[in-house]
Amino acid sequence: MAHEQILIVEDQRAAAGALKMRLRGLGYDVSAIAKDGFEAIEKASELKPDLIIMDVRLGEGMDGIETAQRIRARQDIPVVFISAHVDQRLLDRARSTHPAGFINKPFTTKDLLTTIDLALHRRPNGLDEIDASANDAEETNAKDGVLTADSDGRIGFIDRAAEFIVGWQRRQVVGRPLGDFLATLYELPAGQTTAFVARVIATGNEKTIARPLGAASAVSDLKSTP
Repeated sequence: MAHEQILIVEDQRAAAGALKMRLRGLGYDVSAIAKDGFEAIEKASELKPDLIIMDVRLGEGMDGIETAQRIRARQDIPVVFISAHVDQRLLDRARSTHPAGFINKPFTTKDLLTTIDLALHRRPNGLDEIDASANDAEETNAKDGVLTADSDGRIGFIDRAAEFIVGWQRRQVVGRPLGDFLATLYELPAGQTTAFVARVIATGNEKTIARPLGAASAVSDLKSTP
C-alpha cells in the first residue's frame, strides 16, 4: 500500500506516541507530531501531509478547531478530529470546518483505519466538495451511499452519495450519534430506531423521507456491512 504521510496534532505526549505506533502498524508514515496549533500550522505548510489527525482540545492557545480553520485557509489537507467528551457547542464548531472525519476517544484500530481510509480516498475536488449541490451527487450515478460510525455509535464519515440520499451535508452529520440521526431522519421516537432499521432490512419496504435540501428521496435498500 502507499505510505501516506500523516501529521499528528496532539498536546499529550503519551497519546501522540500511542497514536503514532498505531498508524505505523497500519502502514502509514507519521511525518511529524505537533504539540500545539502554531506548530501544526508550521508543519502542515512545511511537510504538506496527506492527512492531519488533530485533537480538538490542545491545551492552552489555539484549539484544534481554530487550527484546522487556519490550515484550511492555506492548504487543502483533510483533517480528522479526535476527542473525548465533546459538548454540543464544540461539536458544532468542529462541523463548521468540514472535517474529513471525527473519532471519539477511546477508539479502536478498526475505527481509526476506516476513518482514515475514507478520508484519504475522498474525491480530488477537495474538502469544499461537500458544499456542492445535491444534483452533482446525483450525476455521479452512485448507487450506494457510505456512512460509517465508530464503536461508540457516533458517525465518523458520510460520502457524497449518502449526502444526496439523506439530504444532509457532512458538517451536519459527522459526530452525531447514529441512533439519534436515524431517529431524526425517519421521524421516529427515541428508542425505536433499532427496531425500525431491522424491519426495513428484513422486509425491504420502501420508505420515503423528507430531505432538507429539497425534493423527497426514497430509501428502498438499507443494509449493514461488517
